[in-house]
Amino acid sequence: MLEDFALIIFLLLMLFAIEILIFAQVTIRKLERSSELKEQFGLELISGWRILNVAQALAMPAFLFNVIKSGPLGPMFANAKLLKANTTSIDKCLAHLLFWTMYTCGFLIVSVMIADVGFGVFG
Repeated sequence: MLEDFALIIFLLLMLFAIEILIFAQVTIRKLERSSELKEQFGLELISGWRILNVAQALAMPAFLFNVIKSGPLGPMFANAKLLKANTTSIDKCLAHLLFWTMYTCGFLIVSVMIADVGFGVFG
């Protein structure tokens, strides 16, 4: 049973890696051409973090993103309004795929860890 979950997580991680490459080539390169937009990607903690910042800004529901952006860590996040105004529906679709695949992978990994360590489901 653990092998089935491991295979699902592995396939989702491979899909996530492919989505990052496509999103970076299609959307981020287009947005980086404008110096005005390039400064609105948020804080880049490590190389490539701006890809996730932009995907998060384009994919998260607006009300939730506004709550996060108005908090003390708000400057770390990308400017969603400006990015949404300068992207196409294909870019937004790619952002949704990337963002929700990332969070699904994270949720599955943490769930399997808790089930195994906390409850001994796979032991």
